[in-house]
Amino acid sequence: MSTARAIAVLIVLVFVTEVVALSFQLVTPALSPMAARFHTAQIGWVVTILSLVGAIAVPLAGKSADIRGKRKVIVWLTAAMIVGSVVVALAPNFGFVLLGRALQGLMIAAGPLTYSLMRDVLPHRMLALGASVSTTGIGLVTIAGPFLSGYLIDAFGFRGVFWFLVVLGVLALLLVLSVVPESALRVPARLDVVGGLLLGGGVALLLLGLTFGSEQGWGSTAALLPLACGALAAVAWWRHQRRSDDPLVDLSVVRARPVWTVMVAGAAVTTAVTAAAVLIPLMVQTPRSAGGSYGFGVTASGVPLYLVPAGVTTMLGGLAIGALARRFGPPRLLAAGAILMAVGAFALAFVHGESWQVVTAYLVSGAGSGLALGAVPNLVIAAVPAEQQGVTAGVVSLLQSLGSSAGVQVIFIVLAMQVVAVAGGQPVYADSSYTIAFVLVGALSLLAVAMVAAARTREQAERESE
Repeated sequence: MSTARAIAVLIVLVFVTEVVALSFQLVTPALSPMAARFHTAQIGWVVTILSLVGAIAVPLAGKSADIRGKRKVIVWLTAAMIVGSVVVALAPNFGFVLLGRALQGLMIAAGPLTYSLMRDVLPHRMLALGASVSTTGIGLVTIAGPFLSGYLIDAFGFRGVFWFLVVLGVLALLLVLSVVPESALRVPARLDVVGGLLLGGGVALLLLGLTFGSEQGWGSTAALLPLACGALAAVAWWRHQRRSDDPLVDLSVVRARPVWTVMVAGAAVTTAVTAAAVLIPLMVQTPRSAGGSYGFGVTASGVPLYLVPAGVTTMLGGLAIGALARRFGPPRLLAAGAILMAVGAFALAFVHGESWQVVTAYLVSGAGSGLALGAVPNLVIAAVPAEQQGVTAGVVSLLQSLGSSAGVQVIFIVLAMQVVAVAGGQPVYADSSYTIAFVLVGALSLLAVAMVAAARTREQAERESE
């Protein structure tokens, strides 16, 4: 492959990862107008269902790509994302919004496949550049995404965001079909569809039961039935994984102490980062007349002023990992990052009456999240032998995503329990709800610190056994 062709392929694959990132970044500032349009206090499901479907889609799409080809599967996933974006853009009710977001969630699986396809089709000399450009591209989305979303929402309403995602999806699909070659590698594999359905369905039912329980009472049939079915699905999934020759999750890997501590720490950090990114726009877009002691009534175009400074510090924290990891070690960096996240979250919980207070606290949290998120892959490398790092990273990523989707929904359940008013169709949450929500975010960050303290690296375990 010529250098010019390789650069073109790289640009297209990075563009695919940008579309994946924008499916979350562009929608977060749109949650408030969506809640107002559909008169719902359960707007958290717009985020939850995306990450839940994406978590299950990643391992299934990865194995399907091994069988049928990575480029082909990326095309399927992108097509599903386009259809999902159209469904949300035309949605007459909240149910169609969730259906469309579920279809969009499939696109999340395209992210890991692009990196894998780079290894298969790009010259070896281009791989380091590919990894670097991919990382930089996602960072640019973090900064530019909120501004773009604000413009689209204020100019065209929340539906404008999803029509824009349709355009991006179609462009990505055409570029992949015309520029990117297919991988020649094929690996025999079996899709654990049953395991994926049991795991995803079980988690969804449990979250649905918690949602209905907070609304209709914990003794109601609407709460107990999905909770019971979700528990049964979880038990069935566990038994299925133990018996399967090619399980969705290798339980023998999860049981290892270095893995489950990293898994819990990673899930806690990811949940805290996602929850804060969703809570900030909701809080600052609430009119002060409705929120009382909080809220600034900013438009979607004003939200980036609160998000972008934290996005910059997140990028800087992530870039610092490479320089600091050898000197201080991943455990210390994750702990330091999680402590900064906790400081920012607790500050947001109790001091959020002025704009500068929110920006400053979230900026501190952003610096911590860059360090913490960047340290997780390095912890995996330190915790397990080289021959197990691939499967372990996959398991950690899957359970991080599941934990994040569950944790974010629980935080929204907390918010929905204290709706004090409805302004323009949008629920207004009590100030104490945001306090509790950010305290939970801070507690999740401290949980990550505790898991780091409990973790043992492979080298430590070997020394103890000698």
